Amino acid sequence: MKLIFGGGGSGEQSLATDKVFLSLLKENAKILYIPIALRHKYSPEECLKWFNGQYPTLKTQTTLADNLNEINSLNDFEGIYIGGGNTFSLLQEIREANFDKKLIAFAKKGGIIYGGSAGAIILAETILSSTDKNISSLNNFEALRLLKNIAIWPHYKKEQDQKIYEFTKQHKVSILSISEEGGLYFDGNILKILGDNVCLFFSEQKIELNPSL
Repeated sequence: MKLIFGGGGSGEQSLATDKVFLSLLKENAKILYIPIALRHKYSPEECLKWFNGQYPTLKTQTTLADNLNEINSLNDFEGIYIGGGNTFSLLQEIREANFDKKLIAFAKKGGIIYGGSAGAIILAETILSSTDKNISSLNNFEALRLLKNIAIWPHYKKEQDQKIYEFTKQHKVSILSISEEGGLYFDGNILKILGDNVCLFFSEQKIELNPSL
């Protein structure tokens, strides 16, 4: 399992996280890019233009997935990039295509998954840590649980601390908050901190985590 959780930054903000993603990929690897969480704002072509601009040195074969039902197998891909956007619509589309099971199997076989913002939230315990509006008909908020008993809080700022404390008490899960300059890497056993301003919240405690890579 090779999971990367991005805090939702772009360009220079996500350099530390992006560096790890690039280091895990072999040259000419096949990458699946999933931008569907932004469907309500941008076209697939605009999303792909952003992705290529974000990773100009990425020497891979990138497939854009605008319709998950058309992706029959993940066996040919080395890495998957799940972009940000609306967390609720993202999880709904993944579930409706039975793509959640494919992602879980891919991760457990050692596949690389990078989740940015909404894409990071859906890899953990619950998506209720998202501050997005539920613009879908989704009413089951359990995420893929590749990171169990912990929810992800991207775009983290210190003024959100009280709200995060209240969330941990209400939902009885811990929170890993990730600023736009931060990220996480989880290999199935060890969680490594990337970039700056990443914290672990319990109901009455906050631990500021120092970068480990």
